[in-house]
Amino acid sequence: MPSIQYLAPSASSLVRYPVRRPPPRAGTVRVVCISDTHNEHARLELPAGSAACGDVLIHAGDIFTEAGVRHVDRARDGTVNSISQEGMALFEHFARWFAALDYHKCMIGGNHGAQHPIALSKSSSS
Repeated sequence: MPSIQYLAPSASSLVRYPVRRPPPRAGTVRVVCISDTHNEHARLELPAGSAACGDVLIHAGDIFTEAGVRHVDRARDGTVNSISQEGMALFEHFARWFAALDYHKCMIGGNHGAQHPIALSKSSSS
């Protein structure tokens, strides 16, 4: 049976809650939404293939544990001067995981994902 996975604040493991899912109807689009994965995305158990769960996957923000404070050096005006290797590695790990999922995808930056647009532009320009 399908389930929702929830990681409560201060918890050390995901808790599963079973859900009943109606069968898809012709002409509909099924949307799966996740958020607040905070570097724990690889622990999620998303069913393989879009036919198993949905057609579109939305990550609605907060892919990192914090807003890049430890990994991004910013000027006083907020301009990014540099991103640490660890920060880039965190983003690249998430990006590889997200890209490998068999869905149409949308990623929305949250307050704990502020570095990902910068990381994406830096990695695509090299």
